[in-house]
Amino acid sequence: MFTLDPMMYRKEAGTGRIYVALSSDSSCHRHLESATRGYERLVLQPADSRPWPLAVRQATCTLPDWAQGVWQHSHVDGDTMVYKDAKNFKTHTTRCVAQHDQEKFVIYSRSQCGEESYKCIWLKYRGTNVMEFQIGSSPSDKADDDLCAAHWFLETDWITQGKEKPMEESPCPVSGEYQGVIPNTDDQLGAKLYSDCSSPGIMFYSVLSRGNHSHIYEEREYRCLGTWHEGDVMYTYTQRRDVLLYECFAGRVMADGRVFIGEAGTDESCRRRIDPTRTGMLIDQIAPCYSTEETGGEPRKSSIPPPLPVPTQTADTTPELPRRRPDRPASTDRPPWDPITARPGDEDDSGADGSGGGGGGSGAGGLQGLPAALLAGSVLVSALFRL
Repeated sequence: MFTLDPMMYRKEAGTGRIYVALSSDSSCHRHLESATRGYERLVLQPADSRPWPLAVRQATCTLPDWAQGVWQHSHVDGDTMVYKDAKNFKTHTTRCVAQHDQEKFVIYSRSQCGEESYKCIWLKYRGTNVMEFQIGSSPSDKADDDLCAAHWFLETDWITQGKEKPMEESPCPVSGEYQGVIPNTDDQLGAKLYSDCSSPGIMFYSVLSRGNHSHIYEEREYRCLGTWHEGDVMYTYTQRRDVLLYECFAGRVMADGRVFIGEAGTDESCRRRIDPTRTGMLIDQIAPCYSTEETGGEPRKSSIPPPLPVPTQTADTTPELPRRRPDRPASTDRPPWDPITARPGDEDDSGADGSGGGGGGSGAGGLQGLPAALLAGSVLVSALFRL
């Protein structure tokens, strides 16, 4: 019989050793006092990594300047990119070997599970705070420019990454106040979206009863990270500020002026081949954002709710990700995790105990009491288009 027991862990600075202690049952306190005092204890030692192949060490390739820095689940530093695959519980450390063109690079990839091969990575700039990438589907035991051929990539396989700390404000494609009826709710639920007229990178969303507008089921606050077009569909990648998640939205503006928007993925995914006119919601603008000239120098008094408090991130909010170290100052910018080739002596942790508990928000915490049909429609809306 398999059981999941709570644990505490601590990473020792300097040596890289990890101390783990587990409780005797599913509680968080029974026979569990610290990372070194518990019902069951483990000490994990870092394994020595093999040196990179000679061709990799001699390469002079570097990744683009715009891609450098700490992203959602990845970190780019010079010729090295570390990507934490939370779905498959793997960390991939890649090094640039040769540049194929402005967006594609031959890389050597290594995982903590011992998988190593040459591959091609395709990096796509989607804005100052958003990038997408995908790995070619043909690994090889030797570096070959053919790894970056177009037929090794699919248009639907993009991994979307937002900047952990946005470099600059990215305006939302929303101006003013909009409303619509959430599909598949028998016209019982409506939605309202508001742009922050004084901060164009922030927008708000609420789900409410159409019979009683004072009955609000859910409120959200978003920071827009970047917007781009593919054909007649606009994609907007956002950061949920109330629950510390990332969400993608797709929208379409019709020739007659109608606007449709819909959900296009959460947490490192902007799904393609989505038709917002079929899966999204039709919305109408009910109030614009007025300029200071139109209001006599005074900003428009909008019905936007006040900003939601940003919660303190705990292990419960990101169950799939290992604990991260605190961010370092920009002048000594380093990844919040070490590449798997790092030496134990490179560690710089504080040594504080961490909780290994799971959990996480569903993103629709205010809707548990609603029928399933209402829940399905309540998560559709959150990004609009400037008309």
